[in-house]
Amino acid sequence: YKRDFASIIVPTDASICYASLLEQLLNVSKHTLCVGPTGTAKSVTVSQKLSRGMGDKFEPIIMAFSAQTGANQTQDILDSKFEKRRQGLDKDT
Repeated sequence: YKRDFASIIVPTDASICYASLLEQLLNVSKHTLCVGPTGTAKSVTVSQKLSRGMGDKFEPIIMAFSAQTGANQTQDILDSKFEKRRQGLDKDT
């Protein structure tokens, strides 16, 4: 079994704590914002928790931002993702 070296995630005490805290907050419908220094696995921890650790109750929308990301671009991305979801729901009914 071989994996790409860059895809290997080694859990740290901090990342385990962040994941647990994130799960607890989301399960009681609290908005969350993860902040910290560069390279502390915030994005990886949140992405993993939302895509594999929260069950069917949550459906994540993963977005990446840069200094050049504008409000209109963000709105367009969200609108397109919500439209895809609406189309999927219409097919189920």
